[in-house]
Amino acid sequence: MIGLSNLAANIMAAAIVSLSPEVPVSYQIDAKLDRSTNIISGVENIEFLNPTPDTLDRICFHLYPNAFRDTSTVFCRENSQIKADVASGNISELKISDLTIDSLRIDSSAITESGTLYYVRLPAKLAPLESIYISLRFDLKIPKARERFGYNELGNYLLSYWHPVLAGYQKGRLVDFEYHANSEFFSNFGNYDVRLDIPSSFRMGTTGELTEVSKDSSRTIWEAHADTVLDFAIACGSAFEVSESDTLGINLRYLLEKRHEKYRPATDMMTKLSLSYNSGRFYKYPYKTFTLVDFESGAEGMELPGMVVIRYPDTRMFSNGRSMLELTIAHEITHEWFYATIASNEAEEPWLDEGVTSYVTERLLDSGGDTLGQFDVLGYKFKFNVFERLAALISKGEYPINLKSWDYPDDAAYGINVYNRSTLVLKSLEDLLGRSSMDSALGAYVRQYRFGHPDLSDFENAISSTTGVNLNRFYAQYITGTSRVDYGIRSLSYKSITTTDSLNKYEITLKIARELDGILPQKISLTLENGNRIDTTWEDTTSRVATLKFYTVSRPQFAVLAGYALDENIANNSMYAGSFGSRLISFEWDSVFMVEFFLSLIL
Repeated sequence: MIGLSNLAANIMAAAIVSLSPEVPVSYQIDAKLDRSTNIISGVENIEFLNPTPDTLDRICFHLYPNAFRDTSTVFCRENSQIKADVASGNISELKISDLTIDSLRIDSSAITESGTLYYVRLPAKLAPLESIYISLRFDLKIPKARERFGYNELGNYLLSYWHPVLAGYQKGRLVDFEYHANSEFFSNFGNYDVRLDIPSSFRMGTTGELTEVSKDSSRTIWEAHADTVLDFAIACGSAFEVSESDTLGINLRYLLEKRHEKYRPATDMMTKLSLSYNSGRFYKYPYKTFTLVDFESGAEGMELPGMVVIRYPDTRMFSNGRSMLELTIAHEITHEWFYATIASNEAEEPWLDEGVTSYVTERLLDSGGDTLGQFDVLGYKFKFNVFERLAALISKGEYPINLKSWDYPDDAAYGINVYNRSTLVLKSLEDLLGRSSMDSALGAYVRQYRFGHPDLSDFENAISSTTGVNLNRFYAQYITGTSRVDYGIRSLSYKSITTTDSLNKYEITLKIARELDGILPQKISLTLENGNRIDTTWEDTTSRVATLKFYTVSRPQFAVLAGYALDENIANNSMYAGSFGSRLISFEWDSVFMVEFFLSLIL
């Protein structure tokens, strides 16, 4: 391990990529893992540039592992299962010592520690675009695997947000939140040079480019470098089987448990499809390496910079194991754009990451054919979007989708709104704008805010300015509001008429109603018995009911509302003429319709 003073000198002398407000921090870390104690000890040296327009008198570190230090933490108070686990002795703790700034030792009186936040008063004020050099030692007690990091029963390790991470800034504001049970992370982009000393039997995967420097019978030294990343993640252990592949000039590294080797071809296929789809749709994946890790982290999958973690399907319904694997890989790799390189604030605006990622993931799966990511439930074939619609139907729009992650009362409310309802909101925006316009607008947003830490206002402005459509009412109803959508056809009738114009023989009356509070323009198709079709739009503003008249030479056959993904009752979106109000099953009794229809009767 490099000594503290030597490493501090190295970081000042080394030719480091220049810092900027977009990449305001660089880390050099020298760490050693002791497998017998499950402690990783290290030296961390940081160059930090003030990216804000303000003079700073303090900085803040996130010590995320301290959420599991004892049962009094915010995380434990919000999650009874984790609290019980911590109470049983499965704790983690990240300690800082020997802290200096610009070679001046920092006294304890300048430090305020609160939960997972570690504030340090600076010895001198830091003006905008000026830099300081920080040196410290740290020791991390690693717990049994839970919540994105730890070690498992096989002796494999996963470490994410494991070292002292400087709290980031968004539009000049310090983002210093406690680690909550539903929150994820936020930090600014940084450059990493990391040296790791681990047991020689361990296989390794990390963020960035990885090189084996030396190896003897007991220990191996690895070095890794990564530029413009949010964190530096590590996966290592003797139970991993490592293989490599490549696509689009990207080195792919897979760390799978031996029992999951049968999934390697599917993993490789889905990884390449996901990287290719998003690179083609938005911009090329910006890093030279990508790592996929097989590890149970407390979720189906987890996104990290240049790395995704996947829970493999042995413990779920076997018949849907591959479908869940396809969905999870597609979702987590899509995060490499929205979390890892666009980097919105996924703690305070989780929908802007998870919701957009889920929306794009559906399109990605659709691009791979009808069977990709398809689920079999009692013989019925479902795409995952069916479950999203059902979740929204059950939730009844109780909470806005743009709440902070900790403002949702429980996991269910968080998941339904941040993932499911958010996806339906974006699909409804696509229904409103048209797919081509939506694709252009989302692409413009992605490219404009690459490495940009955008927020809701940036997203809204990018979509509105690209399309030229005033979407303020849409945003107010469905992003910051809780409006619910249900439009239906109440009646379709006709009568013969006598007119001087021999071509007009029938007066058709179509009555449409807005059954809930959400307002959206309605696209209506009226099909006649002679095969002709009349398309029109009801620009609903304040009226709840519209009566439309048509004069035709043919009797009506049926009418259909184009509908929106947010529409909670698609069963009333169509009607045959003159048949006691029977509905048109435009999906030919598709299973999606049937499940929604029966749920609409009982909920």
